[in-house]
Amino acid sequence: MPRSLAIVFVGLLCLEVGTAQLAISCEVHTDCPLYQFCERTTTYTCQTCRDCSPYRRQNGYTRCVEDIVTHCGPCQDGYQEAPYEFPDERAETCVPSGAEKLTTAMFCVQVLVTVALLRWTELFR
Repeated sequence: MPRSLAIVFVGLLCLEVGTAQLAISCEVHTDCPLYQFCERTTTYTCQTCRDCSPYRRQNGYTRCVEDIVTHCGPCQDGYQEAPYEFPDERAETCVPSGAEKLTTAMFCVQVLVTVALLRWTELFR
């Protein structure tokens, strides 16, 4: 039994090592593979380029997006800049156009459903 347990442990260890990504040290972007950039503020390692689409932004004009706010383009169609704490800065994420109306409508729906459920539970007491 202990021998088979050791074999399983070694197998899991090999699997873990095989799937781990090795950090590549760098000084400039050209030290990194394609679709990666050199993160030069703290780690000096190659990092994967970021994708703008989850933030509802258009892709930027650079080869590789490092920072969503500075390298991604404007909001995608149907989205607008999210309100931000500081007027001279922009948020990473864009919000659906007319999001304020959607929020108010959702609140009204929640209130109506809550009232209907309360009435329904009163009927069956």
